[in-house]
Amino acid sequence: MPIGPVRPMPASILDPGAVVTALDVLANDPDDLDFAEREALLAWLSALHDHFPALWKRALQPAAGRLRRSAARGAVDASRHIKLRRIALATLVRIA
Repeated sequence: MPIGPVRPMPASILDPGAVVTALDVLANDPDDLDFAEREALLAWLSALHDHFPALWKRALQPAAGRLRRSAARGAVDASRHIKLRRIALATLVRIA
């Protein structure tokens, strides 16, 4: 998730199955995330949904949709969301 600057990623993040499994785990109990983690996850899911719709539909629904709605609860700073989305998109471009 885009909490900091773009940086090298471990090879395991490239495994779509691992990403889907992680999203399923989070979707079952999204309250385990603190506010900053929910903000970062929302930015990552939003970038993925908006810029890679085929991947979103093929691999990540329905858990990612539920998780995106859950992460969007609460106040979100629009400027921070845009910044986190840009970081997420820079990462997703390298793996999607």
